[in-house]
This record gives sequence, C-alpha cells and structure tokens, in this order.
Amino acid sequence: MVTIRQIRDKEELEKCYDLWGQVFQGNETRDFFANRLNKDSSYKLTTTWIAKVDNDIASSVQIFPYEMRIGKEKLLVGGIGSVATNRLYRGKGYAQEILHAQNLWMHQNKYDLSLLFSGIGTKFYEEVGYKKVKNVAYQAKKLPKIESDLLFAKDDDMEMIQKVYQEYNREKTNSCIRSSQYWKDQIAWRGETKENFCVIKEDREIKAYLRFENKKGKTSVLEACYLPGAEMYMTKLFHQFCASAYCLNDFTIMLPNDHILTQNREKIEEGTHMWRFFDFQNLMHKLEPVFNERMPNDKKIVFRCEEDCVVLNRNKVEVTGHNYDYDERILVTKKEFFELLTQGYQATENQKLRNNSIIQKLFPPQNGILWQSDFF
Repeated sequence: MVTIRQIRDKEELEKCYDLWGQVFQGNETRDFFANRLNKDSSYKLTTTWIAKVDNDIASSVQIFPYEMRIGKEKLLVGGIGSVATNRLYRGKGYAQEILHAQNLWMHQNKYDLSLLFSGIGTKFYEEVGYKKVKNVAYQAKKLPKIESDLLFAKDDDMEMIQKVYQEYNREKTNSCIRSSQYWKDQIAWRGETKENFCVIKEDREIKAYLRFENKKGKTSVLEACYLPGAEMYMTKLFHQFCASAYCLNDFTIMLPNDHILTQNREKIEEGTHMWRFFDFQNLMHKLEPVFNERMPNDKKIVFRCEEDCVVLNRNKVEVTGHNYDYDERILVTKKEFFELLTQGYQATENQKLRNNSIIQKLFPPQNGILWQSDFF
C-alpha cells in the first residue's frame, strides 16, 4: 500500500535524513540535511512530505517557505528541495505524487507561488505544472595574488550587514525577505562564521559586503550587496577578494542586471528556475498595487494567461465573468508570464510581447535576484 502524506514525528524525519543522505551521496551528507532543518527555528513537520510503501519511506520532498518581493509587494513562496526517491522505488511516480499533494496543500494554505531548481532537466517538473525560466550568472576571474587589507566582519558588524542587505534588496524582485531570526538560523545551518563575510568600511560604516564560501576546494561568492552610491566600494572590495588567498579559482556569480559588477563581465546561462502559481486571479489581486503604478491611464486591458483571465484597470484588477469590455487584449503562456513577472518584458523570447508597449509598461526590467545563500 502506498500512502502520500506529511511526516508525523521526529522518527520519520530522521528516516528522511537517511534517505536524503543516501540519494545525494557525494554532493551533500546526511548531516547537511539534518542541520538544514534542525537549526531552522521556523521548521514545521507539515513541510516534509513522504511516499510510504508499507513501512518504507520510498520518496520524500521538502517545502522551504519564504517571502519574496515583487516591487513593494510580498508574496509567500514554497521552495521545493530535497526531492529524493530510494533507488528500489524509482520509476513509479512517487515523487510526482508528492509534488501534486504539496501543490494542493500550498494552494489551500495561501501560498502564492512555488519555485524549484532542477538538476535533472525540466520534463519531470513540467508534468506537475512548473514552468522554466532561464537564469544567468557572470564570470569572475581569480586575480594574481597581492597583499591587501581584506577586512572580515566582526561580531558588531553583523547587524550592519543585515541592514545593507535590506537596503540593497528593498525592491529587488525575487529577493528573499529576511528577518533577524532568519539570518541567525541561516548562518547556523550553513555552518558559517564571520569570516564568510568580507566588508569595506568608511567612517566605521559598512559600505559593501561579500558573502562567500570555500567548499571542497571551490570558491563561491553567494552575495554581493552595497549601499546606494557605494558602487566604487563594491568594485574595490570585489577586486581585493579576487586577488586574495581566499579566492581559490575562477567562479560564476549570480547578480541582478543593474549590479555594478556586471559591467564588462561575460554573462552565461546557468541553472533553471522553475515556477508555478496556484491561483492566478488571487495572485494578480495581491499585485494590484504594483500594476496600478504601471498601468497606462486610459486603458482597460484583458490579460489572459492560458485558461486564467483578469481585467486590468487603472485602479483595480477585476476577475472576468462571461461578459466584459476592453481596449486591449494580451495573451500569454504560463512560461511567458513568469518571464515577464520575475525578469521583465526583455526576458521573453516572444518578440510580439517584447515589442508590445503595454507589456513594456506592465512588466519593466526587474533586475531581480535570489541570492545563492537562499537556495534550497
């Protein structure tokens, strides 16, 4: 007998740790998964789901809830990670059944979106409603080593680093909204110290910071944030880091398009973000303040995303009935919708949409970012 459900107790959670450690052996250890949840004070058993075959946990998937920004608005997102199936039970569709059940649960619990990162291609997740959006990163080179005054964070710097993060990401689409507790938990489960943060200061104020890790002999820069007007400081800090002994290799770094470090740097496609929504009309209502600021004054627009439809007015988002009038009609696929929403009109491959003046106003370039430290 196969049962799809949430785990019920810590004993089942420990068995999930065992499964994840076995399946992801060589990439992450069992301890990694245990630390990730045990040191997260917001963790709830209801976010860990399993397919149980008789007494065996055949498959398990984890939901990582977080809040993100679209403009000034907040959305609740269910991050999907730790998708694993015991090799004895593969090919039976258990992980997809879990995802279907999780999507229904997230819908019922007022989640707005779900996001995952696929390392196994996209077809598996497209079959349960996820749509892919290309992600980009930028090339960075290890520089010849020089003696520099690379400065690491101190205990009393961490609060200031949080403020720099908050200021830089204030209206950055896709960015994770972090509380002080989130910061504390994240640093704990990632096993970080103050030496994972290098900073640059002026008059004791942190102007910019880098968050990095050296794991298995490989350097990754996870965040690069700076205060308004502090582009020069960010550039200097990044150069110091790349020329330091802490930079072990060339690397790629994910950045928003308007970041100072993107200038004169090669852009490459790296990874795939896969999105889905649960209630299109409710999502558009929630984003009403965003669209009100962007709407052309004199237009009434029917906006249709496959089978879902709303009417956009200057002052409100309306759910359409059988009868409605409009000035313009726009048709998009779900994939195109997520490209427009999370990146802006310039990101879609649909030339007709890219050249549409209304689409350009409704979905301007977003310069969005979800920093790698928030990945799941």
